[in-house]
Amino acid sequence: MDHFVSEVNEAIREGKVLPKSKMAELIPRIATLLHVFNHSMVQLLAGTTATPPSSKILAETLENATAFVKHLECQKDILCQFVKEVTNPIYYKTIEQPTSSTLKESILSSSGPLVTYRAFKHGKRSSRSITEAEYCQAAESLQENGFGRIVEFRVRRATANCKVFIKSKPEPYPSTAVISSAAFDDAFSKAIHKDITAPMRAYLNDNHLMPQ
Repeated sequence: MDHFVSEVNEAIREGKVLPKSKMAELIPRIATLLHVFNHSMVQLLAGTTATPPSSKILAETLENATAFVKHLECQKDILCQFVKEVTNPIYYKTIEQPTSSTLKESILSSSGPLVTYRAFKHGKRSSRSITEAEYCQAAESLQENGFGRIVEFRVRRATANCKVFIKSKPEPYPSTAVISSAAFDDAFSKAIHKDITAPMRAYLNDNHLMPQ
């Protein structure tokens, strides 16, 4: 019986098919236990000397054992149905690792002519998992292919150097570019991201680096 209970518990935990009913095995065992228990309790309450129980089990005891096992089976079915109702399969969406092309596309599609890693991270939701090293590598590749240049400088009260990718449109525009010429123009014409601070813009203006 203990083994059967363990099988049921394991099936519930693992979501497996429940083991077949073992009523035919359980009823005689339960009936035997009830027979011995009743015999012992009657003698104990009567204060008589303990004697071995009869080898014959009464029909009433067998009926009680059958009713008890049926009750256990019913409770098992109710529990299993409840578990099915309150649990649902969970599916995790696979997030593909961005390629070099998708990184460069995201940089060129960023709002405005200026891009920093911080502004890039606050753009598309898919960009939030990109590391700074991955971003810098993509920006350097764009610089090598004539889509802009990287400028590094420091402004007052800044704790570290500012690194800005300044977009520029190559002429003629390559047909193999990661975004179309029209898409580049559309992104370039948008407002500069708020993460490009006023001191950063002032530095770029003062040094004639702000694209027109």
